[in-house]
Amino acid sequence: MIIIRIAEVDGGAAVTVRGHSERAEKGKDIVCAAISALANALAKAAGWEQAGIADDDGDVVYITSRSIGFKTVLKAVSATMEEIAGQYPEDVKVVRS
Repeated sequence: MIIIRIAEVDGGAAVTVRGHSERAEKGKDIVCAAISALANALAKAAGWEQAGIADDDGDVVYITSRSIGFKTVLKAVSATMEEIAGQYPEDVKVVRS
């Protein structure tokens, strides 16, 4: 399962994406591909070339920013992540804190 945590921290926002949906083999999983594309869009909004990968398996992505632009993009991207979670509740969970 993919767990997406979205939190407000220090006047900014932080997003952590952990796990895999395992709906299909790695590289062919449409749910993982969709969430990965959204995570990379957030990373670009934060001014990064790609999301920060926190482990060797590419299993944890952590993105944080204080910019207003990032927060604006986060609203749209997190709404889309929640739509995906609604369509694939056994594969994706969004947690806000």
